[in-house]
Formats: sequence, structure tokens, C-alpha cells
Amino acid sequence: RSIIYSGANQQIEIIRESKKNEFLEYFDFKVKDVYIFRKSVAATKRFMEMKTSIERMGGIDRAKDIYRAMYITNNPNPPGSKQNLIEGDNSEYSKAHGQALSFFSAIIKERNYYDAFLNKKKNGNILFTVAKEEDYMTSLSIGPYRDSNLGKLYRKIINSPDGGQQAHIVDYEPYAVSNNQINSFIGTGIFIDGKLEGILVFQLPLDEISNKIRKPIVKNRKETSFLVGPDFLL
Repeated sequence: RSIIYSGANQQIEIIRESKKNEFLEYFDFKVKDVYIFRKSVAATKRFMEMKTSIERMGGIDRAKDIYRAMYITNNPNPPGSKQNLIEGDNSEYSKAHGQALSFFSAIIKERNYYDAFLNKKKNGNILFTVAKEEDYMTSLSIGPYRDSNLGKLYRKIINSPDGGQQAHIVDYEPYAVSNNQINSFIGTGIFIDGKLEGILVFQLPLDEISNKIRKPIVKNRKETSFLVGPDFLL
């Protein structure tokens, strides 16, 4: 019995280490993504163009009414395809939006993200998303989703001792905006002339993690693995 018990323990340790390494590699890849793409033209120049154009319009309250109507309410595409409206009009905002949308749409498709966000540091205003769900043009500081895990990530980044230089991630939780699907968010600061101006965020779906848990480390062998967080929840 002790030999069997010892052998089973060894197998469990092997599986645990293998899965742990898979998850570390997965999140390391995501961290590298946010570092690379925060320096892209779409996350710097286009972000500043959208930010500036909104300020010229009179601020986020006016822009919110105009662009939520344009890109969500009156968007002819159904939910799940709102990103197919590239430029809703000829405004400075929409031109910058269209270029950022083309870039980030390709990124989330290639790298299996659910959505991408460009947020202002001040008030956490979401100036851009790919998916155009209900969080678009809301505030992560005072808006309806401030207590979501996306809101938690925003505060984590702007209040971090590193000043937003590092990548930060929040735990997987149901996200009301995305039909309560369980998602995580990873993000880092966008710096313009050395100053933290915005935040780049990617929304991580659960499916890649679920697939890694279900995949056996030995082909065709039956295994059941669980990922347990520090709160002891699966």
C-alpha cells in the first residue's frame, strides 16, 4: 500500500508541476504582450488623438452620448459584431478609433483575447474598446462597473508603487458586461513623454485556462485537474 501511495503522490507532483509551468508560461506570454503593445502607435498616438478630440468636444459627458449612440445603440451590427463598424463618422475621434480598431481587432483574434481597452488614467474613462459592450465610454472611477474586476485592475495600476510601469492582473470573476462570463484582465500603463496618461487592458477569457486544465500531460490518459486560487475557489 505504501508503494502504491508513494507512486500516486509522485504522479500528482509531476502533474502539478507540469500544469504550473503551463500556466506560468501562459501568463508570462500575456505580460509580454501588454509590454509590447502599449508602445504601439495604436496605444500611444491613437489613444492621445482620441483623448484630445474628446477634450475639444467639451469632455467625456458629451462624447459619451454621441459615440455610445453611434457605436452601440445605432450600430447596425448585432451584439458580438459591433466591432465591424470601423469609423462611424468623419470626426477626429472616429478616424483615430478606426485605426486603433483595425490594429487591436487583429491582435485579439490572433492571440485569443476577448477584448482590448484604452482607458484614461484620470477617472478611468474607457475611450476605446473593440467589442463595444456596455462598458464603452464609462468611468472605472465613478461609473457602473467601478467595482468589477476591470475597475479593480484600474485602481491597482494607478495606485501601484511602480507608477503603472509593471503589468498587473486581476483574478477571474464573472463580468456582467460580457454576459457574466468568467474573465480576467491584464493591463499596464501608457506613458506619453514619461507621464502616465492611459492604460492598455486586455480581457482574458477562461477557455484557454480551461483547455490547459483538461489537457492530460500524457496523451490518451484520463486525468482530472483543478486550479485553485488563493481564496480556495476553483
